[in-house]
Amino acid sequence: MFQPKKLTLLDEKILTAKALAFDVFVLHERAWLADRAEAVERLEQSVDGFGSLAVASDSTERLEEFLDHGIAFLESSLGPVLGDDSPLLLVYVSHLNQSRKKWLPISVQAEQWLGRMQKLGQKYLGQCSKEKLTVPKVRLYSDMQQKSCPLHGLGGLTDEEEGERVIWIFYFPPDFCLEGYFSIPYVLSHEFWCHALSGLAPKGAKRKSKSELFGCSPRNIFEEGWMDYVQFKILEKEMEAILGESSRVATFQDQSEAFHQLRNSRSGYRPVRYGALAARQFHGFLEQYADQLKVSDPDALFFQVSMDLNLLPGLADAKCDLVVEVGQHLGVFAPEEKGRSFIERNWNKNVDEKRKWLAGEIGKALKDSYLSPVDLFKILKVKPL
Repeated sequence: MFQPKKLTLLDEKILTAKALAFDVFVLHERAWLADRAEAVERLEQSVDGFGSLAVASDSTERLEEFLDHGIAFLESSLGPVLGDDSPLLLVYVSHLNQSRKKWLPISVQAEQWLGRMQKLGQKYLGQCSKEKLTVPKVRLYSDMQQKSCPLHGLGGLTDEEEGERVIWIFYFPPDFCLEGYFSIPYVLSHEFWCHALSGLAPKGAKRKSKSELFGCSPRNIFEEGWMDYVQFKILEKEMEAILGESSRVATFQDQSEAFHQLRNSRSGYRPVRYGALAARQFHGFLEQYADQLKVSDPDALFFQVSMDLNLLPGLADAKCDLVVEVGQHLGVFAPEEKGRSFIERNWNKNVDEKRKWLAGEIGKALKDSYLSPVDLFKILKVKPL
């Protein structure tokens, strides 16, 4: 049983100060790179010094006081590189002091972002799914754990406890960087849409077998691959609503896209990349055949069938088989097909025929622009049991 865990004051100081320095820097980055590119490296080195600064600080020092000391530390560190009277430095420090007044602890920012995702989750369930379900209670825990932070000092995990979903966000302060801070919404979004909403049994119902236990392999083609693409597209669409403001949307979206590509390109995670690619192809397929299918909103159809599949308790193998079948019909090579000499001279023709056939079968199964996951299983001859 997981025990609630929050960041220690020391960790909160380091991470929050780093986030403030990076958040303000992106607004000045262009000018720095144009005039004093070498100062960017010094800034990164100086921000890494927040760890030692926090350890040396008074244990009773409040976060706000530490941020003031952090800004002074940056100013003294950057002065020899930029020049103490440099407009670049003066404007940056002034902006830091101004932003510091309203800057929230990093744990509070994460809580707010997840809270807005939960509201969006209920909206999407109501609009895109016929399943009468409500978003379960989701708690957010934080911890420092290097092994759980594979990218940019950041990582995530979702578990189930007494009918509630528990999202863990992991940090490793020494590796936590600009890319890490701006990828926090992505990690939260992945854990929420891919896992916190996975396998929700109808209200009052209980899972019937071990096959319906919560959780999946980190290389699961459906939850980690297909659904990661789904959450990425939702995040891309709803970033401003999640952040609660618009001034930093472009940077968060840019870093989320980079994190999405980096995450799914890791060595040993080819099934995950395949799942995301199959989802992207299916999304594009629905857009291409929207007129033939008589669907006015192919995005809504894609979100609906993906979310309904994810909501189904259990069926982990069947969901993965379905992803492989979709991929094969849309010209995506499955992981186990790597290196096989099965590619025929008329491969493109075969894929085109499969796409047309799939569009026809989905068109027959659609009811008021709704595609039942059960019907999709039948179309692709995947046995869900």
